[in-house]
Amino acid sequence: MTAMNTGQSKWIEMASAAIQSFSEDGSLDMDEVNFLLTLVLQDDEIDDEERQVLQALFEKGASLFPNDVAEKVKEIQDKHHL
Repeated sequence: MTAMNTGQSKWIEMASAAIQSFSEDGSLDMDEVNFLLTLVLQDDEIDDEERQVLQALFEKGASLFPNDVAEKVKEIQDKHHL
């Protein structure tokens, strides 16, 4: 059963957290990636806005991620078709 989007999109909160994380050191660590994923999947789906934020975040930061984070990002992209 797919949850309906009832206006509870977390994309603004997620984008703010990502910006803050990137501004601290220019990258994301595993805890930050896991936090963003937990935030976006609270309703068990990724809506269009959340998808756009994740895609942009992953594309822009791909070259800056440590290896373990890059592997996790790849798993997320494959699993959620990002």
